[in-house]
Amino acid sequence: MRTEPDPSHTEQPQLDHPTPIPFHHPWQYELNFPCAPRGPRIARMTLCAILKAHGLTELAERAELLVSELATNSVRHTPRARRPSASTGCTPYSASASGT
Repeated sequence: MRTEPDPSHTEQPQLDHPTPIPFHHPWQYELNFPCAPRGPRIARMTLCAILKAHGLTELAERAELLVSELATNSVRHTPRARRPSASTGCTPYSASASGT
């Protein structure tokens, strides 16, 4: 005997992302990191420190992955002619988050 599912009894799918966190004040940070293999690590460590300072450590793993990809692409795809000299050695990277 075959039975049809009861449409009044549906289960909610499990969310695989964190609950959105409300922002009370916009943040703005700027980081200059070397256009070198150590640059993405500096960006990841800085991001983790910022998230910890704002009490958002649960977002660190996903955010680290994203910033690592962006920073690595920045270092890998910056043409040598546009890279800063060894004396400055920094590439600007700016990020902001706002509550709007």
